[in-house]
Amino acid sequence: MSKYRVLILYDVPGWAYWQRATALKKYAPDDFEVELIALTDGVVHSSKLQQADLVFVLDYTYAASLKSRMGDTPLVVSFNMGPDKRRGMQGSVATIADWCIFHNSATYERWPKILNRCCIPNGVDLDIFKPTVPFEDRPNRALWMGSKTKDVKGYKEVIEPLGKRLANIGIELDVIHGTGSGGHLDMPVWYNSGRYILCASKEDYEGTPNTITEGVACGCVAISTRTGNILDWGEDGVNCLLGGRETDTFISLLREVGEWADFAEWLATNGLATIQQWGYNTRAAYFFALWRKLIDREPVEPFRWDKIEPECI
Repeated sequence: MSKYRVLILYDVPGWAYWQRATALKKYAPDDFEVELIALTDGVVHSSKLQQADLVFVLDYTYAASLKSRMGDTPLVVSFNMGPDKRRGMQGSVATIADWCIFHNSATYERWPKILNRCCIPNGVDLDIFKPTVPFEDRPNRALWMGSKTKDVKGYKEVIEPLGKRLANIGIELDVIHGTGSGGHLDMPVWYNSGRYILCASKEDYEGTPNTITEGVACGCVAISTRTGNILDWGEDGVNCLLGGRETDTFISLLREVGEWADFAEWLATNGLATIQQWGYNTRAAYFFALWRKLIDREPVEPFRWDKIEPECI
């Protein structure tokens, strides 16, 4: 039996897009053959693009250069960003691509109502990201990872001053710049070294962010601004803590969980239970159901993953 051939293009091995690409390949149905290529390896040959039945590019800025060399091969682009990010460029990409996948519902709902779109949030590979250290055995430590130079991530405004004050309430802070020296496969160990995973990004900026879903899958309590797809699964005070983008807010929330260990563990347990629904072992089915329809040139209506089952796409 011939298989659907899908080519997934990502940016850098070990980084977030690579993790998504490898998870999708891992959970591909039997009737699919998935190949991964790093865009940093150089120009993707036109023959590769044209031999595929469908191309999924995780960095939408490459869409125009790819589409011009693809012939009739469908091009699907990933929009992993918040509602306010680079609207002009995204609009032009949406006219080039055959289909656009948005990764949080806020961006999807606030986007102009183009017909070639859907919302499928990024998942997490639960085989890789899982608790390995009991919550009570972990240091009373908060974790943050991101760019120290991007103001939208909140390092200088929130995280740096936070670190200077946390010692006063008995909590450590561990910060990793970028993706960490070891790459993505070392991250589960890092997540299991703390109790709280922080995100101080500007509201309406993030698409996911990965550190929150991965950290929660490893048993951390998410303490975050209202950004990305944490709004799709997070319930403040039940499976996470959400607040404003001020150092004082983070101090207050961290003091609360630091002083009430049972509450912190309850939040972590609830978050872990919630994030099981975000595993790529089930989330991947939405991607492949969509791609099967596009390859077969069957009509597809815009959809949100939480409003439909994969077999109904």
